[in-house]
Amino acid sequence: MPIYRDIDFHDIPKVLRVAGSGRTSIDTGDYAKVIKQMETVLAITPAHLNCDDHDISEIIINAQVEAATDTTPPAVSVLNPFDNATGVAVGVKPAVTFDEPVVFGVGQFSLRTTIGGTAVAAWVIPTNVGPGIGQASLVGGDKVSLWPPVALTPGVEYYITWTAGVVRDIAGNNVAAQASTTAWSFTTA
Repeated sequence: MPIYRDIDFHDIPKVLRVAGSGRTSIDTGDYAKVIKQMETVLAITPAHLNCDDHDISEIIINAQVEAATDTTPPAVSVLNPFDNATGVAVGVKPAVTFDEPVVFGVGQFSLRTTIGGTAVAAWVIPTNVGPGIGQASLVGGDKVSLWPPVALTPGVEYYITWTAGVVRDIAGNNVAAQASTTAWSFTTA
């Protein structure tokens, strides 16, 4: 497993600092992932980084990095379970994947029954953040996983909504509210 030391991605996208000490290296897979995130978030290419043999101790960047102007909010790319899914396990952990990396903002995800609109769960962000029952967690940088506090009832249709700004992209653009009762609904088995 690679060891990362003295790496501070503080204040992205305005400033990127990578300062190495000793022989801290990363493997090719991790290096590619870091570069891909830098390309996406900071609008730079691997050619902008002066490094050899994937050795981060050789890289010293302490400069203002101007990110491309990003005014596009994150958009949903995948819902799990998908909208109108049937036969969903009662122990499901619903997840929404966005089209770009996101961080938690301030707001709420809600899970309700379609008939009657009974509240089943609410994840208040940033209060209910973390892995585990009743929590919301970020997975892989672009996916939010919701852990219901109880098992869902069999044969019931549910829907999930969220408020504007519950997550935002790295540039600070808030996700739009998803208040529809039909945009993300599913029925348990």
